Amino acid sequence: MLEIVCGFVAGVTLHQYLMKRRKWRPRTGKNPPKNPISLEHPHAQAAIIFMSLPPESSARLFAELNPERVQELTVVITRLPPVPKDVRERVVGGFSTSLGIDPDKLGHAAAEEPALIARALVGHFHL
Repeated sequence: MLEIVCGFVAGVTLHQYLMKRRKWRPRTGKNPPKNPISLEHPHAQAAIIFMSLPPESSARLFAELNPERVQELTVVITRLPPVPKDVRERVVGGFSTSLGIDPDKLGHAAAEEPALIARALVGHFHL
């Protein structure tokens, strides 16, 4: 449980630090992050999956990853440009279909079997 909290807090802390340091506000369109990552990059797509899940499911998945992967994904999340709804649905749908899961049930599956979903994320997105 401590790993879950530490991973989530590290991501939030990094994001808050970057917001203060770089003087930008994410997702407004006025001041986008510098050096945004392409939404087609596999790590960006994994980050989109994490952002699309309920927070408790994402926290459980982060707990299954090693600290280096958690750090890498939190940095990618901070560099993501605004994600259109159709891109989010395509990424989540593609990943869910590869697992044989209904996209609407991915959050439940991640909460129930985080180790299995985390291994699938690592393999599918080459984390």
